[in-house]
Amino acid sequence: MIISADESDPYFHPRLLRANIFLDGVLQRRCVRADDELGVLVIAETAPDGRLMIENGRIKKSVKRGHVEIVLL
Repeated sequence: MIISADESDPYFHPRLLRANIFLDGVLQRRCVRADDELGVLVIAETAPDGRLMIENGRIKKSVKRGHVEIVLL
């Protein structure tokens, strides 16, 4: 399953806001997109102080790979 919190993404799914996303068994925060079949997450990056990082006027994102589990609440 692929779900996204980005309204411009074709896989946008408002239930992502009410889902727990795990990567290798660890709960992830600030997940923007999750694909449990490919094992890929897109995460909004944060600075050491916890604030979202902005680059060129957009939230900076990173890709993480591993065992992804999506638990809809």
